Amino acid sequence: MLQLLRVRGALPYIVVIFLNAIVDLGDKIVLQNTIFKVYNGSEQIVLTALVNALILLPFVMFFTPAGFISDRFSKARVLHYASRVSLVIVLLILLAYYFGLFKTSLFLTFLLAAQSAFFSPAKYGLIKELFGKERLTEGNGIVQAVTIIAILLSSLLFSLLFESMLTGTETDASEILSKVWPITLLLVAAALLQVWLTTKIPTIVEGDERLKFDFDKYKRLGYLRENFAIVTRNRVIIESILGLGIFFGVSQVVLAIFGVHLKEVAGEQNTAIAQGIMALAGLGIAAGSLITAKLSEKYIETGLIPLGAAGVMLSIYAITKTADLWLLGAEFFAFGLFGGFLIVVLNALIQYRARYHELGRVMATSNFVQNWFMLLFLGLTMYSALHDTDTQTLFHILIAVVGVGALYAFLTLPQFLFRLLFKIVALFRYHLRIHGVENFPKDGAALLMGNHVSYIDWVLLSIASPRRVSFVIERSFYDKWYLKPILRFFGAIPISSRASKDAFKAVREKLAQGKIVCIFPEGALTRNGHLGKFQRGYELITKEVDVPIIPFYIRGLWGSRFSHAHEKLKYNVSIRERDIGVSFGKSLPASTKASELKRVIFNLQIESWSKY
Repeated sequence: MLQLLRVRGALPYIVVIFLNAIVDLGDKIVLQNTIFKVYNGSEQIVLTALVNALILLPFVMFFTPAGFISDRFSKARVLHYASRVSLVIVLLILLAYYFGLFKTSLFLTFLLAAQSAFFSPAKYGLIKELFGKERLTEGNGIVQAVTIIAILLSSLLFSLLFESMLTGTETDASEILSKVWPITLLLVAAALLQVWLTTKIPTIVEGDERLKFDFDKYKRLGYLRENFAIVTRNRVIIESILGLGIFFGVSQVVLAIFGVHLKEVAGEQNTAIAQGIMALAGLGIAAGSLITAKLSEKYIETGLIPLGAAGVMLSIYAITKTADLWLLGAEFFAFGLFGGFLIVVLNALIQYRARYHELGRVMATSNFVQNWFMLLFLGLTMYSALHDTDTQTLFHILIAVVGVGALYAFLTLPQFLFRLLFKIVALFRYHLRIHGVENFPKDGAALLMGNHVSYIDWVLLSIASPRRVSFVIERSFYDKWYLKPILRFFGAIPISSRASKDAFKAVREKLAQGKIVCIFPEGALTRNGHLGKFQRGYELITKEVDVPIIPFYIRGLWGSRFSHAHEKLKYNVSIRERDIGVSFGKSLPASTKASELKRVIFNLQIESWSKY
């Protein structure tokens, strides 16, 4: 992942992300700590939720012009001018703190968030421009990790400074702000550095000068309808946005009520401890982001979605049962870890599926929906607090909401979850190298065809393939009682010499549905480790269904216990010493004959071994 920093403009961009998070969070943390010191019970929950709502509201109010500006002008230019505005607002916050103007500080927090609403679409849009589609997940991972490190540092640093500047005799918010105003000097310094570094980020994709902003259309909500039309035409984008919205909505409630929960279960009054425990969720997100990037080196690992949702649910449940500060810290870390899986994967899916010229509007719409969810959840939290709903009840409502999301994710992506588990097991046993993933079509049907070396070829191909694959498998193997439920679950198609017509019919049906189907054209496992005769049965399928053929070659499994190699030729190796490769070639036309297909796969074999 650190290789990403060698990309031109990547280092100043990453540092700008870090500084932007410091500036945005520093003010928020001081205000939340002030509320923690002065207020208790439902009043504390309401005011904490209000601060969060003031930060979220601009993302809802300005999402249309923010998306327009991000697409109309180069994203590097947008970051620079937004950073200038941020510097001016931070200087005003310094004055408001100095004179103890609590209500004015709340208004300036709203203005700072408005600046962020314009900054955010350009910030996320630049990930795709700087790092390209192939490294989207890694780019998102490093951005999330850096952001969370900034959150962790801000939470601890500003809370410790906050506590050190107070005597314990302060009784109102204005008095506290007038004592802690020197903290804003750090914010001013960070804002200044941010302005300078944005000048070092190169313009990679120029803005679209054809775009014009129509205020009448804006007032009639025309842009809103257009932006929603863009995201709703792609199911993956809209479901990813909704998933992020639910997670961030739940997170806002957890952060809003945890202060009161901590006072109730542990009697803790120190803001540095409270912020430190919550900041561990940020550290967890950073760790989760890095793990996600590692597991998604070749493609976006969607199996992390159901795993992440289930982990978030269990973490919240654990928080409700714990009073020990160290255990609470561990549970918040776990909450962030699993949340990091969701954030990185869902953001990467949105960016991957969005078109370049629509990316700014898609990301702005994503922010809009996410912030509506957060505002809705915070509004319900404020309403519940005003009606004396206890924190335990609120936590249990969150558990139910996340539980429904986790169930939906599992029912929608079960194969990808099991693929992830297979991958984790395989990574402990083998050193797996994957090449040519970019040759997979993003959408639509294809036939996957290549050599057949071992009984676990289908497992390796499932791990290596970015999309779900249905395998045509010999019935005698398919009917084994301990394999049949698993193979049926993965949509495998049994075939035998007596029932090939039924199998071919099932293959055509899956291809007509736009799915990927794998056929081993040799018809059986190799007996000598070399390519055997290719059967021509698949040509009967491609005569009726015009789909591309993706050739592949599996290297390194001959001689394993899963191959047909003679016992004298089999060899055992220590963990991680067996080097396995899966190479995918460029797509071939459906009319490709068996002899030509074998020649292409033979060349893939040479290429694969030369890389080894």
